[in-house]
Amino acid sequence: MGRFQASLNIRYQESPWQGLLWAVTLYLFTSLVFIPIGGTLVGLFYGYGLDDVFQVLSGPNLESASDRAVFKWLQAINQLATWGLVGFLLLKVTGTLPKLLAPTSPPHPFLISFSVLAVLCMMLSIPMVQLITFDETSFSLPDSFRSLEESLEASEKLAESLLTQIISEQGTHILIMNLLVFAVVPAICEELFFRGFIQQTFQRMMSPHLAIFITACIFSLIHLQVFGLFSRIALGILLGYFTFYSSSLIPSILAHFSYNAISIIVVSYQHLNPEREEFGTSVPLYMGIISLLAVICCLFFYFRLSAMRQPDTLNS
Repeated sequence: MGRFQASLNIRYQESPWQGLLWAVTLYLFTSLVFIPIGGTLVGLFYGYGLDDVFQVLSGPNLESASDRAVFKWLQAINQLATWGLVGFLLLKVTGTLPKLLAPTSPPHPFLISFSVLAVLCMMLSIPMVQLITFDETSFSLPDSFRSLEESLEASEKLAESLLTQIISEQGTHILIMNLLVFAVVPAICEELFFRGFIQQTFQRMMSPHLAIFITACIFSLIHLQVFGLFSRIALGILLGYFTFYSSSLIPSILAHFSYNAISIIVVSYQHLNPEREEFGTSVPLYMGIISLLAVICCLFFYFRLSAMRQPDTLNS
């Protein structure tokens, strides 16, 4: 195994494009193999046939508690079996996993500072992100693409409906499960794959800033949600810089988790208090500008912190 891993690593070092080909191939393999296996096991546990399981995944209604539980398990399996497993294997093969993921023990003060600042920056970005997120009134295509527009809007409504049905359930154990499936698992798995492997691979072929931007675009497009296209690009850029300047995935994982967790908690709170105005439905322009300026300040301090870390890194 050691010689095989060394051979693959040499090939990757010689041609980073091979790494991207490995990523696509492994993603397709795990999607075609592990997701059906996972879906079958989940179906057996809940008494669902495989057709019923995938109907839950693609259907417009999650009528029962078991439907919603199956949906959550499928989401977790999809993340773990694709982005998580593929990212972990590729980082392991290329030998970059320990450097990017394993913090020193005890954690280095700079890593703690990077993590706190990344989470703060992600929280401050929320008004800016909300401002550049489309909705039905702000999204429109030319008349010749009217059918495409209607299809995209229907897809967005379906995704929103499914999410609403899931998060509308109340109870501490439900909230914990939602946080695990929609915050913890995506934060770890997506950061392993996108910021961990894809961004690092692009950085071997181009400037880090261009690598961060391209990775953010892929990260957004892969979610297949047009309303959040630009907002996810912005979030992907922030997560990319968190990883680049800290040389670690820990800050981006924590920032990714915190953003998702806040979103879940806010939506859950709104269902407990339906009379209140929905959060983020109408963000004033001035709040978006203040948020943008706050994010820029955080990134500046993040950069300064990275510059302070360099002598320490050279001496270690």
